[in-house]
Amino acid sequence: MKAFTFNQRDIDILKAFLIFPYLTAEQVCSLFYSPNSLKYVMARLLWLTEERYLNRIEQPLQPYWYSLALRGTRTIGDRPVFYPPQKVHIMHHRHFLMTNEVLISAIRLLKVRDDITLHKILHDFSLKHMLKGVVPDGYVALSTDGERVPIAFEVHIDTKEQKFREKIRGIMQTVSGEFREKFPVVDPKDNKLFLTWSFLTPIERQVDEMVAWTESELTKLGKVKEADLFRFAYVPEKDIDPLELFTKEIHCVPFTKMYTFLI
Repeated sequence: MKAFTFNQRDIDILKAFLIFPYLTAEQVCSLFYSPNSLKYVMARLLWLTEERYLNRIEQPLQPYWYSLALRGTRTIGDRPVFYPPQKVHIMHHRHFLMTNEVLISAIRLLKVRDDITLHKILHDFSLKHMLKGVVPDGYVALSTDGERVPIAFEVHIDTKEQKFREKIRGIMQTVSGEFREKFPVVDPKDNKLFLTWSFLTPIERQVDEMVAWTESELTKLGKVKEADLFRFAYVPEKDIDPLELFTKEIHCVPFTKMYTFLI
């Protein structure tokens, strides 16, 4: 086993677990290292595990997952609200890992766009401690040119229609209530909501399905005028390009033939 010296990069890695309940070595590599550094990252994470800064969890037919251990929380003097994180059911592994990838893309955006600021980033493990109603899979608050851009993310992999329609109804309730209370998503001048609720899927055909279900449900609810809240896009399941996700016109707007960007 290669000997390492604990350094600032290790502190950065430990602090990442204040956002992410679990990370794979590939995801840690994506956050802090170049793509060809994966073997080094795996060795470093093993060392951090052996030194009891991290826990390492075996997953069937998957790479190890890592989480923050007690010594890690003491070292950084902090712990997330979800500590220790609940176990993720194997049926939800793909969904969980893709949620990580979306939030990692938000962090990586800052490396390629120095005019953008990240004010807040929350995983659903944290959001579940803040919201009683519908909880998005992730939330980020960005700003550019003095304009604040809050985005709630939903990851959908082969979603069924009835469950999706229930989600849309729940979102309409939460954005008119507790979401406004918990997050600065309303313009104080006119009380207008400026939140975007972004649905992302790695299944290309599902974009059209989600758009059609949303349009139908909003029509039933008499909420067609609020359709601009929603965006729908196809993205890869991992290694999501931050510029593609946030700044390219890949996001479908309901009731239009338009595609737009998030920021």
